[in-house]
Amino acid sequence: RGVDLHLKQQSISALELGRLKSIPYWIEYVNASFLDNPINEVSSVSIAGLETSKELKIEETTQKNHNITKTCSKKIKIPDQQALRNLLLGLLIPVETDVSLESKHQIANVLAKHLPKGLEQISLFQ
Repeated sequence: RGVDLHLKQQSISALELGRLKSIPYWIEYVNASFLDNPINEVSSVSIAGLETSKELKIEETTQKNHNITKTCSKKIKIPDQQALRNLLLGLLIPVETDVSLESKHQIANVLAKHLPKGLEQISLFQ
């Protein structure tokens, strides 16, 4: 469509966290780009109905074979503590906006430190 939005992550995060009170102008361009370039994944999110109702409606669509199970015969290695901390922090940041970022860092640090030990001794939890 030839439009350069100069879209920033802050704008997307503000929309995801509900900080925006109205639908931003750029959402129609993002919707059009997804319509122009469909994604064939197991689970995808589509934005529909923006032209008529001006509401953001999110629908989840799944493919027919979404219940395919793959088994791994090899041993799975847990990443090192720093990589695991970063992974856990990435999962924690979008959750619960009223929890401080410092608390999320502490939670990620504790989990990264103790999760490998807990997985090694999983029989204690069964």
